[in-house]
Amino acid sequence: NLVDGTPFQPRWVVVDAVASFTHADISVLAAIDELKRDLLQRNVKLVLAGRRTELTRWFRINRLGRDKELILVPDLYLALKLIQSKEQAEAAVVG
Repeated sequence: NLVDGTPFQPRWVVVDAVASFTHADISVLAAIDELKRDLLQRNVKLVLAGRRTELTRWFRINRLGRDKELILVPDLYLALKLIQSKEQAEAAVVG
């Protein structure tokens, strides 16, 4: 397991959805569900970067609404900016 094999506890996992998901099929949604569930047990947030419009539509068609545990952003750059922003905000509250 990628998360269990790290020497530290990661707080985020970012998946490049452009390279990873090319077609809307049940195997993609099942893989995302499984990954989300595994990461949630470890208190790790899942971010899907890219294909935001398609993924939102896939989830809307195949589920009721969007998961709160799943973060969709337009691209990898914005995924990193989001994480930096959230980490800085949490550090300001703690510090």
